Amino acid sequence: MTSDQIYNFRTILEFQNTIDYELKEVNQQIENYSKLIGEKIRQEEKDKNEDFSELKEKLESSNQSDPKSKSKSKPKKSKKSSKNKSEDWIEYEEIKLFNGIGAKGELELYFKFLERLKNKAQKLQGTKSTIEKLLATGIKKELGCLSLSKEDGTYDITFVNTTKKEKFSYKSVITVRCEA
Repeated sequence: MTSDQIYNFRTILEFQNTIDYELKEVNQQIENYSKLIGEKIRQEEKDKNEDFSELKEKLESSNQSDPKSKSKSKPKKSKKSSKNKSEDWIEYEEIKLFNGIGAKGELELYFKFLERLKNKAQKLQGTKSTIEKLLATGIKKELGCLSLSKEDGTYDITFVNTTKKEKFSYKSVITVRCEA
């Protein structure tokens, strides 16, 4: 689901399945971008570029905050960590431009996106847990819901009754021949 959208689900289980699917997709993206960042850093280390020591530290600290990570080492202080970040990025009207050309700006954008993906995964996991709690309290699984997906990753939902039972009726026309 994308943010700022309204979705109509026939059942709360359908909403739950959608959240599960989206959570799997986000976790797959996290894994893919983590691999991409690692490959780029290793390539830059081969080229012995000193600017990437700071980015490597970011990756290590990012992995420490990731519960799936097994890395326990502490990042080292970089000589450039005292450098003001506003020097790297220039504001130009409604966008920010990286002050330079190369992989450092590219990697910084990947790190920003990776952090957003991790936040999204965390909110989706919270939504999934909340739905499970609602179902455990006895809410009918057949209830439909209307969901507003908001930009901050949260949802507003309202339940709607979708179990309208129509009475069965049979209408037919009978034609009878009469002789006079």
